[in-house]
Amino acid sequence: MNKVLFEQFQRTEKFKKIFDNYSKRKSQLIQGINEEGLAYLACNLLDTSNKILILTSNETKSKKYEDSIRSYTDNSERLQPKEFILYNVDALSKDVDYKRANILDKVLNKQKYIVTASINSVINRVMSKDRFKESIIELKYGKSYDLNELRSNLVKLKYERVDAIEGIGQFSVRGGIIDIFSPSEVNPCRVEFFDDEVDSIRTIDLKTQRSVKNLKTVRIIPCSDVLFKKDEVKSVLSEVEKDYKERQNNTKLSKEAQKNLRNLYNSYNDKLMGGIGIENADLMVPFIKDSFANVLEYFEDDFILLIDEPERIFEEIRVLNESFQLKFSELFEKGEIFSNQSNVYLSENELLSQISKRPFISINGKEKIIKTDDSVHMLFKEAPSFYGKIEDLAKELNRLKYKGYKVDIILSSYEGCQKLYNLLIDYECTTTLSKDANTAESGQVVIAPGAFKKGFEYYDNKILVLTENEVFGTVKHKSHKTKKRKGSIINVFTDLKIGDYVVHEHHGIGQYVGIEKIDVQNIKKDYLCIKYKAEDKLYVPVDQMSLIQKYIGSDSDKPKLNKMGSSDWGKTKERSKAAIANMAGELIKLYAQRKVVKGYVFSRDTEWQKEFEYKFPFDETEDQLRCIKEIKKDMEKSTCMDRLLCGDVGFGKTEVAMRAAFKAVMDSKQVAILVPTTILAQQHYSNIIDRFRGYP
Repeated sequence: MNKVLFEQFQRTEKFKKIFDNYSKRKSQLIQGINEEGLAYLACNLLDTSNKILILTSNETKSKKYEDSIRSYTDNSERLQPKEFILYNVDALSKDVDYKRANILDKVLNKQKYIVTASINSVINRVMSKDRFKESIIELKYGKSYDLNELRSNLVKLKYERVDAIEGIGQFSVRGGIIDIFSPSEVNPCRVEFFDDEVDSIRTIDLKTQRSVKNLKTVRIIPCSDVLFKKDEVKSVLSEVEKDYKERQNNTKLSKEAQKNLRNLYNSYNDKLMGGIGIENADLMVPFIKDSFANVLEYFEDDFILLIDEPERIFEEIRVLNESFQLKFSELFEKGEIFSNQSNVYLSENELLSQISKRPFISINGKEKIIKTDDSVHMLFKEAPSFYGKIEDLAKELNRLKYKGYKVDIILSSYEGCQKLYNLLIDYECTTTLSKDANTAESGQVVIAPGAFKKGFEYYDNKILVLTENEVFGTVKHKSHKTKKRKGSIINVFTDLKIGDYVVHEHHGIGQYVGIEKIDVQNIKKDYLCIKYKAEDKLYVPVDQMSLIQKYIGSDSDKPKLNKMGSSDWGKTKERSKAAIANMAGELIKLYAQRKVVKGYVFSRDTEWQKEFEYKFPFDETEDQLRCIKEIKKDMEKSTCMDRLLCGDVGFGKTEVAMRAAFKAVMDSKQVAILVPTTILAQQHYSNIIDRFRGYP
C-alpha cells in the first residue's frame, strides 16, 4: 500500500475519534469531506482494519472512488451492476458475472480489501454467502475425486464445457485431463488425473495451452452469484405453472398477450425440465426470494461500511424501483413476464434494515433517513491547480511554508521530481527532494515519486498534496491499450443486424442472417450464421466473433458475396498486395527527387523549448523520446524531412508533433495542422492552447 502521509493523518485527533467510534461499534456522520478525501480516509481505515465497502448513489462516483483508491492500494475493486433484462433471452454477456463472483470470493476470504459499489450493483438478490462457500470446489494434489461428479458440478457452477478453453468460465475434458478457468484465477489451470487421483495441477498459458507453473491446490469458484438447488428449480417451475394457469383464465388479457404468456411458459418449462435453466437466472430469484440474500450480507462484522450521501442513495433506489415497475407493468400486460417477477430488486426498507444491523459511517449525510451515534467534521478541499506555471507554483509554496503547511508534491518518476526541484530553485523556492513523501514536516515542501492521480488539501491539519494533475493542469493518464485491427470491430452479436454485410478473415465477404443454436456432442451453443455465394452458410461460434468485421464500403452499392472454398478471396488479397507494391515504387521515385532538394535548417533547442518539454505531465515512453530526438535532428539538417510518425490511439503522437511545432515557432516559422474532421480540429486546438499557455 502507498502510505503517503498515513502516519501523520492517523495521529490527528479527528482520525483517532473516527477509529475509536468504529472500535466501539458506533455509527457516525462525517461531514466536510470531498471525493478525494473520502478515498484517502478509506485507505487509512483499511490500514487499521480488514475490509471496507463504499456505497454510492451512482456508477460515476463508484468509478471515481475506485480510480482514486488505486493511487494508494491495488487491493480495491468496483462491484459492477448486472445487465438486467426483464425478458427471456438466449445469450447474455457473462463478464460482469465473473467479476462479481471473483469480488465476492475475495470478500469472503477475509482479504484486506476495499470494494466500491453503486446502489445499482447491490440492489439485486444473490445466493447466500453460505451457499457460495459450499459451492466452491477445491482440488488438491494427491487427493481422489469422482471425475463424472466433478464435470457435473462444474456445469452446476455455470461453467461452459468446450473443446479447448479460450476464456474465463470454461472447462474442457480430454481423457483424464481437465482444463478449468475459474473467475478467481489470472490463468487457467490443468488438472491431470491418474485414475481418480490428482496427479498434477498446473497453470497453463491460454494462447499456447502449455503448462507454466506447478500448484499444490486450486480453488474453483462459481461463475455467478446466483445458483439454484434442484428443489428450488422445482419450486420455480411450480410457481410459474400456477401463475400461468391463473392468468390464462383472465379475460382481460388480449389474444396476443395470451399467446406470449403461453410461449413464455413453454420456454421456462422446457428449459427448467431439461435442466438447462434460463439465461438471465435473476428472473427466477423472486419465486424463491427467501432462499436468497443481498451483497451486504457477504461483508461480516470486521468490515467498515461507508455510505456516501445516503439521501441520494435512497432516492436512487426509489427511482430504480419505480422505473422497474413501469417496465414490469408494460411487459405484464403483454404477457411477457410472470406476476412474481415484480420483486426482483431490494426495496428501500430492506436496504435500510441491512444497514441498521451494523455500524456505519455516513458521509455528508443528514439525520433524517439514517440515525448516527456521533459526528465528526473534517475540512477536505480540492488542491489548487497551476497549469504548468512554475513561477505561480513557487510563490504559492513559499506562502504555504510560511503558514506552516506540510506540502507533498507527488510526481510519477524520480527524474521528474529532480526536474521540478531544479526549476523551483530558479524561482527561489527551496524544497526537499526525497524518495519518501512521509518526510514532510511543518513549513516544508517535499517532492517525491509516487502513483497519485489527484491531490487534496486537508485544511484542519494544514496538509497539502499536489500531483502532476495540479502542477501541470488537467491531464489524462495513460492506460495500456490492446492493439486492434482497423475496421468496424464487432464486440457483441447485438452489434449486427440481419442483412448486414460482414468480412470473415479467411472466407471473405458474406451476409449475416442471424443466430442459430446448434447441438454438437450434446452441447448446445449459439452460432452466427453467415450466408455466402450459392447459398453456402458458415456457422461461427459467438466466442470467435473476433474473426469477423462489419463490411465498410459504399452504402449505395451492395458488395459481391464471396464463394466459400473458392480462390476469389485469396485473389482479392493478392491484387491488393500488388497495388500496394506499385504505389511503393512511385513513392520511391518521389523520395529520390526530394532527397536532392535543400531545406531550411532550424536552430538548436532554446531554453523555452526545454521548459516546454519538461512541462509534459507524463514520463515519455522510449519510443516518444526516440522519435522526438530523430525529428529534431532532421529539422536541424538542410535535407528535406522524410518521416512518417505513426502509432496507436493514445500513445503520444500529438505531443511529439507539438514539440516539433514549438521548435518551428521558435525560428519564427508558421505551422499548419491538417486533420480529417471538425471535431478533431477542435480537440487539437484545445490541447495546443493548454500546452502552449504562458508563451507569447
